[in-house]
Amino acid sequence: MASRDETVREIALHIESYLSRHQEGADSPEGIRSFWLPAHLRSEPLEWVVAALERLQARGLVVKTDIEPSGSIYSRANRARVH
Repeated sequence: MASRDETVREIALHIESYLSRHQEGADSPEGIRSFWLPAHLRSEPLEWVVAALERLQARGLVVKTDIEPSGSIYSRANRARVH
């Protein structure tokens, strides 16, 4: 059985991979867990999905948009290219 940290890391990798294939993707943590993750990760606690999203946000890979009153939506961060 994988530890919490290992599972959060795996979730983050799957989210990052999803966003590389679907650059306009945006969803709530619940939607991300239900539709972006492989079946074996869909039963993991929602707080672990949020922890993975927070890690990706800290790395500048995703942005969080608060939508009142329903919660938050996460999407790919736009990166400015420096030439």
